[in-house]
Amino acid sequence: MLKEIIVFITALIALFLILNPGARYVARSFYDQARLLLKSKDINYILSSKNTDKEIIDQLRLVPEVMAFGDEAGFLKTKAYSRYSALDRDVFFYTLSASKKDSFKSYLWNWPFIGSLPYKGFTRIEDARKEELELRELGYDTYIRESKAMSTLGFLPDPVITTMIDRNDPTELVNVIFHERTHQLFFKKDEVTFNENAAVLLGTLTSLEFFDKKFGPGSAQYKIQKKKLNDIIIFSEFIDNFYKELDALYSKNIPGREKISGHEAIFKKYAALFKTDIKPGLKVYFRSFDKKEINNSYLLSYYRYYGKVHVYIQVYGKLNNDMKKTMVFFSDVANKKGKSDQLL
Repeated sequence: MLKEIIVFITALIALFLILNPGARYVARSFYDQARLLLKSKDINYILSSKNTDKEIIDQLRLVPEVMAFGDEAGFLKTKAYSRYSALDRDVFFYTLSASKKDSFKSYLWNWPFIGSLPYKGFTRIEDARKEELELRELGYDTYIRESKAMSTLGFLPDPVITTMIDRNDPTELVNVIFHERTHQLFFKKDEVTFNENAAVLLGTLTSLEFFDKKFGPGSAQYKIQKKKLNDIIIFSEFIDNFYKELDALYSKNIPGREKISGHEAIFKKYAALFKTDIKPGLKVYFRSFDKKEINNSYLLSYYRYYGKVHVYIQVYGKLNNDMKKTMVFFSDVANKKGKSDQLL
C-alpha cells in the first residue's frame, strides 16, 4: 500500500512539474522525502533487528510512546514517525539563508503552497556553497547551517531518520519529533518567525511534560530538558535585544554605508555581552554562538527560531501552564487572518 501511495504522489509531482516548472525545487524535496519513506522500515521491525546499532534501537523504542503522548497533548494524529530510514550521511540537509548587509531584508525563495521562505535546503554542501557564492556576489550576507530533519507538513508520513538521533543525548529525538509535529499542526503562510518560534516553544514544553510523566522530575532526562528550556529562554531574550538594536539602526534615514559602519559596533557589543553575561549561564544549547563570524544572516537564522520564545512562553503562564490550551491558542493564531504579532 505504501508503494502505491508513493507512486501516486510521484505521478502528481510529475504532472505538477509539467504545469509549473518553477515548482521543481519543492517537487524535488517531496520526491527525496518520498524516497526516504520508500526505503524505510517499520520501527517494530527495526526493534527486532540485529543489524541496527543498540543506541539507535534504544531511542527508537521510545518513539511509539512519544507519538501516543503527542496525540493526547493535542497534536494531529498521524502515521508519521512510525517508520525508520537510515541515512549514509551525518547532515540531513544544508540550509542557506541571505540578508542585505544594511538591513534585515532577507532574500526570499517563493514556493507553491507554503509561500515565501527566507531559506533553501540542499542535500549537498557543494550545491549550497555554489548558490551562496552567487548571493554574495549580489552583495548579501549569507549563512549555511545544518538541519536534522524536515516536515512535509502532513502530506507524507515522514519517517524517523538517522540525523534526528543524537547518540549522546536521547532527549533530542523527542524534541525534534514534537517540533516537527507542530509544523504538521499549523504553518502560517509567510510567517516563518512565528512558525519556528511556536514550534520551538511547543516542542520543548511538550518534551518536558513527556519526560516528567515517563521518567519523573528527578530523572536525568527531565533535568536535561529543563536545562534546555532555560537555555532557550535566556538566549531568546538575548537574541531579541540584539535584533531590536540593529533593527533600530537599520530603520534610520541614513546612507547604507553608515548603517554598515554602525552595525559593526553593535556586533562587537553583543559578542562581548554573550561571552561575559550569557554564555556562563548556558548549560546545553547555544554555547558555540560566538564561534562564528556574526553577520545579518547569521543573526536572523537564530532570531527566526528563538527570538520570540521568551515572549511566547508568557502565553503558557497566562494559561496556567496548560499545554493543551497553549497549543490551541497558537493554532488559532496561525489559522486567523492577519499578522501573528497583531494577534498575540
